[in-house]
Amino acid sequence: MILQALGCKDFDEYQAIQAAWGAISEQTAARHVDPLGENADYFHQYLQMNAGVIDGQAHPVDDYFLEFFSSESKRNDDANVYLHRNVLEDVKTNGEFAYLRNFYFDRTDLVENYYKMLPAGTEPILYMSISAAAPGKNINYFEREKIGAEQRVPIHLEGDQTRRWLRRNTTHFVQIIIPRLPNANVFKLTNFPDAK
Repeated sequence: MILQALGCKDFDEYQAIQAAWGAISEQTAARHVDPLGENADYFHQYLQMNAGVIDGQAHPVDDYFLEFFSSESKRNDDANVYLHRNVLEDVKTNGEFAYLRNFYFDRTDLVENYYKMLPAGTEPILYMSISAAAPGKNINYFEREKIGAEQRVPIHLEGDQTRRWLRRNTTHFVQIIIPRLPNANVFKLTNFPDAK
């Protein structure tokens, strides 16, 4: 397969190779149902996300937290505990640049186990939220000054590829830009008495 890839002559051949490899990957992943004495986890599909967070002025944001959930109430229910224990298998922070993080997801556990644990009637959507600590007493992120900055975005919807940006067997590179806003009192004018 490596020799096949190295011998690829044009884009049409690349697309044919990609389709063939995709089929092989799906056949291999299907073995987790009946692994023939092997560990079923060997045949799980994975995806990873490399995230970098900067503010609107291109300054790195080191102190942030990304959270993944389906219940918008973010209750600490069995499904969300399972998500953070089994689906999100690893998180690494770059040792030199703390604003860069790597998230490693077990896609098989996400689709086949986590989504089935959600309450009846819950759409199988995986959300990501970000919260970020203010970089100083006069600057905040987003528009929330007292209860912390936070936003959320849907990143995976099972069954609808048009609304999904996390893809199986894929490494994603995501740059998240959050607004950097001055507090209302960042600038003050003070009257000084005339010196006589």
